This record gives sequence, C-alpha cells and structure tokens, in this order.
Amino acid sequence: IREALLEARLVGQFQMAWGDTVRVFCGLLAGVSAGASPLCAYVLDAPALFDRPGNPYEDGQRRPYADNHRRFAALGWAAGGALLPAAMAQTQADFWGLLRAGGCVVLMRHAQTVAGIGDPPGFRLGDCSTQRNLSEAGREQAQRVGQAFARERIRVDEVRSSAWCRCTDTADLAFGRHTVWAPVNSFFRDNSGPEQTRAVLRDVASLQAPRNLVLVTHQVNISSLTGEIPAMGEIFIARPNGRSGDRLKVLARQVV
Repeated sequence: IREALLEARLVGQFQMAWGDTVRVFCGLLAGVSAGASPLCAYVLDAPALFDRPGNPYEDGQRRPYADNHRRFAALGWAAGGALLPAAMAQTQADFWGLLRAGGCVVLMRHAQTVAGIGDPPGFRLGDCSTQRNLSEAGREQAQRVGQAFARERIRVDEVRSSAWCRCTDTADLAFGRHTVWAPVNSFFRDNSGPEQTRAVLRDVASLQAPRNLVLVTHQVNISSLTGEIPAMGEIFIARPNGRSGDRLKVLARQVV
C-alpha cells in the first residue's frame, strides 16, 4: 500500500514504547474499481510490524503472530492520539491558507437537506415549496460556513449559485448574496452535464489571485468538475491551471 500511495507526504512519526519508529504518510490511492476516483488515505509505515510472510496478523500457516497487540497499539495511537489530529490540523491550515492566498475556485455542495434524492415529481425551479430544501441542520451548517469565512477573514469576490433553492439558500446563509448561474444548475437525470462542465472550466480558467470565486452547486456538478464526491455542505478548493482542461484538481477539502 505504501508503494501504491500517490503524492505521498510524511505527516509525522513517533517512537512506540517498545522502541520501533512508526511513520504516517498521507496521499492518494487509486480507486478500488474501474473509473473510481482516487481515495485520500493515511498509511501507517511500520515495516517491523507489517512486512512479513502471510498477512500482518497471521503467518503462512494462519497462526496469529505473538506481537499482534503491538500492531493494534500502533494503529490506535496513530489514529486516536498521536498523528492524525495533527495531520487534520495541517489540512485545515492548508485549506484556509490557500483561500487567503486567493485565486481559488471554491466549490461548495449545498448544505444538508431534508431526506430524499433529487426533487419531488413535478417540482418547479421558481417555487421552493415544490423542491427538496435545506433541513434546519443544513441551515445551521451554511451559517457556520459563513462564520468560519468571516473568522478566517477570507476574501470572497463573487458567489454564483445553482437556481435550486437549496443552493441559493446555502449561498445566502453562508455568504449573504448570490447570483444564479446556469452552468452550475443541477443536471441530475439530464444529459447537459458535459456542456455545463465545459462552460464552468472555460469561465474559471482565467481566475487569478487575489480573487476567490464561490460556486454553490450539486454533487453531480462538483463530481464532474473534479472527479471527487463531496458530502452535503462540503467545500472543495481548486485552482485553475490557466487553461480550460477537463478537470479541476482538488487541493484541499473540508466540512465546516
């Protein structure tokens, strides 16, 4: 797994009570199925504990190794108390640092909604009562985003939103404003996805620091733009590479 980790970076190391040095790397693993997006992964690099015949916990004759407790201790220590909290803090620092530097496309999926997929039959864009809307938790989530951007003093130059009410409400609650922009409208159960994605990529290609552009949209749109799947309310940070390619690379992501 360590050898398969792409864009790996060391996020820390520590010495266990019995003397072994353990390192943790963060990077990307290729998708588990054909066409799947890479997975963000933290890998415990401890050859003394894992590089052995059989599998990490049993030898070739399926007999448990006597030091299995050390493997569980190392995994628990890394995940629960030693490195991952620090790594997550570094990820948050990268997230806000990128935004402060500017030149970012801020892709935000609408905040949490009431239960459902898509919209009810016969919904109308001009009538919020016919759509799947934000839940109370979603409204609070969107407000937290706005508070975090204000706390971190992040420059937001423009907020564009899908016409769906769950997106415009998210934009207003988080950033206090929005402009409806058709290229980020949902194309769920629609064949306009490739055309809309190309329109977004063309438009953002010229974005430069210190400006930041916020796009509040849907999972299908963000996945088409990045190849990644966001949670409701999750924010992806990307920067255009100066030309209209077929994807935006996600540089940082966070649920506030």
